[in-house]
Amino acid sequence: MPTGPNRLRSGGERIDEHGQPGTGAWGPFAGVSYRFEQGSWLAFGSLSGRLRTENGAGYRYGRALLWSVHGQYFPAKRLALDLGLDGRHAAADEAGGEAVVNTGGTVLSASPGVYLKVLGEAWLFVRGQLPFLKRFRGEQDQLPSVVTGVQYQLL
Repeated sequence: MPTGPNRLRSGGERIDEHGQPGTGAWGPFAGVSYRFEQGSWLAFGSLSGRLRTENGAGYRYGRALLWSVHGQYFPAKRLALDLGLDGRHAAADEAGGEAVVNTGGTVLSASPGVYLKVLGEAWLFVRGQLPFLKRFRGEQDQLPSVVTGVQYQLL
C-alpha cells in the first residue's frame, strides 16, 4: 500500500524523494522461503521481489530482488547465534520515465545476529548488516547497520 506522506516541503521546496518519510506509491512484493531444523541447528533461505508504482510526483523506485541465507546455532534453549548473507539488487529509480542518477545497484552483506527467548515464544534480537560487496550506479554508499526488535514465533 502507499506508505507515508510523500509531499513534505522545506522552505517552500519539495524534499528529495529519499528524504520523504514514505514512497507515496504501491510496492507489492512476493517471495519464497525455506526453513530446515536439525537438533541445535537451523538453516533458512529466502528470495523475494518487489515492484513499485509511480507516485503522485511522477517518481518510481526501482524494482528490487532481495535474498538471504542464514544459519543459526542454539547453544542453549533460549539463545540463538545467527550468521548469514543478505543481498539486494535494485534497478535504477525513474522520474518522468528517465533513470535517476545515483540510484540502483547491488549490495551483499554479512549478517551476524543474536536472539534471546524472553517470554513464551517471544524473542529479542540484535542483527547487523556489514556490507562487503557494493556495486552501485553512480555515487552511493551503504554503511553497516544494526536492527533490534521483537520476534514472535507462532509455530
